Amino acid sequence: MPRCLFTDPPLAHVGLNECEAERQGIAARVAKLPMSASLRTEATDETQGFMKVLAGEGDDRILGFTMPGSEAGEVMAAVQMAMLAKTP
Repeated sequence: MPRCLFTDPPLAHVGLNECEAERQGIAARVAKLPMSASLRTEATDETQGFMKVLAGEGDDRILGFTMPGSEAGEVMAAVQMAMLAKTP
Protein backbone atom coordinates (compact mmCIF):
# COMPACT_ATOMS: atom_id res chain seq x y z
CA MET A 1 0.00 0.00 0.00
CA PRO A 2 1.66 3.27 -1.08
CA ARG A 3 1.59 6.06 1.46
CA CYS A 4 2.69 9.66 1.73
CA LEU A 5 2.91 11.89 4.76
CA PHE A 6 2.65 15.53 3.72
CA THR A 7 5.21 17.03 6.06
CA ASP A 8 8.05 19.36 5.11
CA PRO A 9 9.69 17.65 3.31
CA PRO A 10 7.08 15.01 2.45
CA LEU A 11 7.76 11.33 3.27
CA ALA A 12 6.61 8.63 0.83
CA HIS A 13 6.96 4.85 0.92
CA VAL A 14 5.76 1.91 -1.17
CA GLY A 15 6.59 -1.80 -0.95
CA LEU A 16 8.96 -3.52 1.45
CA ASN A 17 11.64 -2.14 3.72
CA GLU A 18 14.87 -3.96 4.66
CA CYS A 19 13.44 -5.54 7.82
CA GLU A 20 10.37 -6.87 6.02
CA ALA A 21 12.48 -8.36 3.22
CA GLU A 22 14.80 -10.04 5.73
CA ARG A 23 11.86 -11.39 7.75
CA GLN A 24 10.40 -12.88 4.54
CA GLY A 25 13.74 -14.40 3.54
CA ILE A 26 14.08 -12.21 0.45
CA ALA A 27 17.65 -11.44 -0.60
CA ALA A 28 17.82 -7.73 -1.39
CA ARG A 29 20.22 -4.84 -1.65
CA VAL A 30 19.78 -1.13 -0.99
CA ALA A 31 20.67 1.86 -3.14
CA LYS A 32 20.48 5.31 -1.57
CA LEU A 33 20.82 8.71 -3.28
CA PRO A 34 20.92 11.97 -1.35
CA MET A 35 18.58 14.61 -2.75
CA SER A 36 21.56 16.94 -3.14
CA ALA A 37 22.78 14.59 -5.92
CA SER A 38 19.52 14.96 -7.88
CA LEU A 39 19.61 17.42 -10.79
CA ARG A 40 16.09 18.59 -9.91
CA THR A 41 17.40 20.16 -6.70
CA GLU A 42 19.48 22.59 -8.77
CA ALA A 43 16.23 24.12 -10.02
CA THR A 44 14.26 23.95 -6.77
CA ASP A 45 17.10 24.39 -4.26
CA GLU A 46 15.38 21.82 -1.99
CA THR A 47 18.22 19.48 -1.05
CA GLN A 48 16.82 17.88 2.12
CA GLY A 49 16.22 14.14 2.11
CA PHE A 50 17.15 11.09 0.07
CA MET A 51 15.76 8.39 -2.22
CA LYS A 52 16.20 4.76 -1.17
CA VAL A 53 15.39 1.72 -3.28
CA LEU A 54 15.27 -1.89 -2.13
CA ALA A 55 15.96 -4.21 -5.09
CA GLY A 56 15.93 -7.98 -5.44
CA GLU A 57 19.41 -9.48 -5.21
CA GLY A 58 19.01 -11.77 -8.21
CA ASP A 59 16.80 -9.84 -10.62
CA ASP A 60 17.10 -6.14 -9.59
CA ARG A 61 13.30 -5.74 -9.48
CA ILE A 62 12.23 -2.91 -7.21
CA LEU A 63 10.82 -4.33 -3.97
CA GLY A 64 10.45 -1.08 -2.05
CA PHE A 65 11.03 2.65 -2.19
CA THR A 66 11.31 5.29 0.51
CA MET A 67 11.78 9.01 0.01
CA PRO A 68 11.75 11.89 2.43
CA GLY A 69 12.18 14.85 0.09
CA SER A 70 10.57 17.38 -2.19
CA GLU A 71 7.85 15.94 -4.46
CA ALA A 72 8.12 12.53 -2.73
CA GLY A 73 4.53 11.56 -3.52
CA GLU A 74 4.96 12.16 -7.24
CA VAL A 75 8.26 10.28 -7.40
CA MET A 76 6.76 7.39 -5.43
CA ALA A 77 3.90 7.09 -7.95
CA ALA A 78 6.40 6.69 -10.81
CA VAL A 79 8.38 4.08 -8.88
CA GLN A 80 5.18 2.22 -8.02
CA MET A 81 4.38 1.93 -11.75
CA ALA A 82 7.83 0.39 -12.32
CA MET A 83 7.18 -2.01 -9.43
CA LEU A 84 3.81 -3.08 -10.85
CA ALA A 85 5.43 -3.63 -14.27
CA LYS A 86 8.14 -5.71 -12.54
CA THR A 87 10.89 -3.79 -14.31
CA PRO A 88 14.42 -3.81 -12.95
